[in-house]
Amino acid sequence: MGIATALVWAATAVGVTSAVTVAHAEDAAPYEANVTLLTQKVYGDDTYPVWHRRLLPPETPRARYPGFKPETAVLKKGSKRREGAKSLRCDILLERDVAVTLRDGNTIYADIFRPTTNGTYPGIVHWSPYGKETGNQHLDDIPGRYNVPLSSLSELQKWEANDPAEWVCNGYAILQPDTRGAFSSTGNFPFWGRQLAEDGYDFIEWAANQTWSSGKLGMSGNSWLTISQ
Repeated sequence: MGIATALVWAATAVGVTSAVTVAHAEDAAPYEANVTLLTQKVYGDDTYPVWHRRLLPPETPRARYPGFKPETAVLKKGSKRREGAKSLRCDILLERDVAVTLRDGNTIYADIFRPTTNGTYPGIVHWSPYGKETGNQHLDDIPGRYNVPLSSLSELQKWEANDPAEWVCNGYAILQPDTRGAFSSTGNFPFWGRQLAEDGYDFIEWAANQTWSSGKLGMSGNSWLTISQ
């Protein structure tokens, strides 16, 4: 699989709303109707022309996007997100689609899970474009669910990330953003590079200054979530 094919496949799997790198100019011909040439930060402050391809809209069933729903809710102890999933063992405060403005004016949206009691808490950031909860990647898509029983998870977790239900009940805040260009987050979705790093920095600085934050934040997760660190 060549780099152009690999990147186009990844873009389709991600299912984000904006644009994503497909390859160099000579590889863009088959996608002329859906591509545009944009600049992207790659190393340092240098920018390079990179072909981007328009992706599927978030309402596509494959994306499993629940829609843009800013709200604050309490998820009650003992409740279940779906039949067969693990019951919540404590009350959890959910702030859905919280807006975070990046340095260039674009806005990304995050779901924040935290304890319901007043106080300050350390936070764990799950940084990826896969959706803030179920999203477009899910264990149900994998034969045998990688041997992870549905009953072992609350189904509040992001793909390849920690389960908020476990960590919130142990005194942590869990932050699950849709990165630049994913779902309702604005901007063009970059494949790695300086832009991704700057966005992550801005998000963590924002989180550290929230009234519920102790100022101590870490990042966690597998694959994309690990590489992003």
